[in-house]
Amino acid sequence: MKTQFVLVQLLLLMLFTTCRISDDFVPLHENREVRFSSTFSNSAVSRGLPVSSSNSLSEFIVYGYYTGNGTTNNWSSKGDTSEPNFMYEQVVTNSGYNTGTDNWGYSPVMYWPSATDANVTFFAYTPQASSDNGLSVAETTGGLTITYTAPTSCSDQPDLMISVPVVDAAYTEDAIAINMKHALACIGFKVKGSEDYIVAINMQNIVASGTMTYDIASDSIIWTLDDTSSLTYNPLMNDSALNSNYQSVITADGYLMLPPQTTGDNASIDIKTYTGLSKGYNISGQVWKAGDKIEYYADLTSDLSDITINIIENGFVSAYWRYNETGERIIRMYNDGDWRATLYAVGDGWDTSDIFLDYLPSSYNSTPGSLIYSSIAQLTSTETELTGTGNIAFRIGLASDATLSSSNSSPRFAVVLVEYDDLSKNHLIFLRQGEAPATVSGYYMFATYNISSTESSTSGIYEFVDYPSIGGGKKQWSSDATVYASSSSSSTTSVDTDTIANICPSGYEIPSYSAFYYAAENGNYIGGMIADGYYDRLLLTSVTLNGVGPYYIGGSSTTTAYSGGLFYNINTYASVFFPYAGYLPVGSSASLTGQRGYYWGTNEDSSYGISLSMQFENSDTIPRQISLSPGQWNSKYYGFSIRPITSE
Repeated sequence: MKTQFVLVQLLLLMLFTTCRISDDFVPLHENREVRFSSTFSNSAVSRGLPVSSSNSLSEFIVYGYYTGNGTTNNWSSKGDTSEPNFMYEQVVTNSGYNTGTDNWGYSPVMYWPSATDANVTFFAYTPQASSDNGLSVAETTGGLTITYTAPTSCSDQPDLMISVPVVDAAYTEDAIAINMKHALACIGFKVKGSEDYIVAINMQNIVASGTMTYDIASDSIIWTLDDTSSLTYNPLMNDSALNSNYQSVITADGYLMLPPQTTGDNASIDIKTYTGLSKGYNISGQVWKAGDKIEYYADLTSDLSDITINIIENGFVSAYWRYNETGERIIRMYNDGDWRATLYAVGDGWDTSDIFLDYLPSSYNSTPGSLIYSSIAQLTSTETELTGTGNIAFRIGLASDATLSSSNSSPRFAVVLVEYDDLSKNHLIFLRQGEAPATVSGYYMFATYNISSTESSTSGIYEFVDYPSIGGGKKQWSSDATVYASSSSSSTTSVDTDTIANICPSGYEIPSYSAFYYAAENGNYIGGMIADGYYDRLLLTSVTLNGVGPYYIGGSSTTTAYSGGLFYNINTYASVFFPYAGYLPVGSSASLTGQRGYYWGTNEDSSYGISLSMQFENSDTIPRQISLSPGQWNSKYYGFSIRPITSE
């Protein structure tokens, strides 16, 4: 993110009148009418846009304090307990507003005290406080105390200004000059991207409310800030699509007006687009002064296509949580030299503050593939970047309240960038929370898990496995509903049917070959391991294929977990993991486990008597599609894995 700060000295010189409260509290001189005029310093900013003259303001509110006559009754001696007895909440309006003239007036007309040494002190602010704009005058004794809470709607947020008090004014034929200063910081955004539209900008852990006074002794605005909060707002957006140039994405009334502050350690901005892209930026330690106009520059074209990806061999490429899980996922990978891990981007549905990165505690074995006995910990980390030297070891967790509403909730996705080999190469870890079906291609919705070898209470229907890394059962391409465990042997009977039994749970079906093809052609693919709260804690066993590897498997019997292939979407960060569960030869146990994945489709090539499937392996840069020709891997009597898609 590029951030540009434009400090604008906000000084508006305005001269204004008073209004009558009482004629008898102090002798008034009926021939000495208080007259008004105004001048203007063009460095002022209103709602984030330049104001060319004082007639750009329509009104201001005046309070006048009469403290008595002579030097013993001035503001210094009487001001702390003085009440606004000369003018109270007097609205002064500009009849020349937006007409190019400057004509301030009020009614009824007020007159100066008759004593030439009378002391009258004036305070003013604008706009007038209301329940809509979040302003209220909390105290008037001894000057104005104004409270402010930023309204949810940006168009309701005021450009609050307060005057430099005019102290101990006495009769003059000239107008009284009062300088108005902007009291809030004005926050705006300029964004560039690729034919997309901004739909929301969220800010976390910033101060949105506080109390303001003007300290005469120091000639400065004083703010007492409330606690930090998270502010979600939908600024009024320009209609034009994002392009390669930075452009303001909000209208004049869409600027955010906030109390001046230095942002805390966890302050952040998240920008969301119509296509589901979401990017977060840390803004801790930013100084927002009263009167500052601040433009944040965000480049939303910096997606995964801008990164040269060099996948770590046998590295973790995914981390997974069920909808109600938030605990740690362990990442351990071989590396030489320095490394760095950062949360690169988050997709729609969560914010950067939902995802934690943290170092492994000393009680954990940091060696890749070693067993971790400890229970899954809930992280409370505030780290935004992790660094180290040698083997990569860290953990990823979610905030304790970062859960989805149900197992049917749409999954949400994010990406962690790992720079390794002395920061010269880039490795990506795709994060996913939610077990509901997901698509990487925008069309076919794949289940999160393989079919197991455990039959459900409904005959011929089988349950899902418990984790994405578990291979599950193997099925022959036949109308027989039998599913074999990987540790068993498949039938020795030759299969020659035209259909494959749908053994999937209700709402699911075996995918067509085109579903695999579409995912492969319209998505991206990498091979590696998944940290799903199971595989990442197992003692892993290495296997090789024709001298290539090693690849890693863990667990035992029907709960064996594997490395696998990950399909992902380069724009939404969506991902679906397929374990390399191998295949089940006739009369033998599973083969090529941990090295290749074989998944049945429902299409058949009758000319060769074979069915069509998807085969892929860790050494391929993309999944290798089995061609429509004879081959042992397509023979119907082999047992392949089943990964269902939704049937709707």
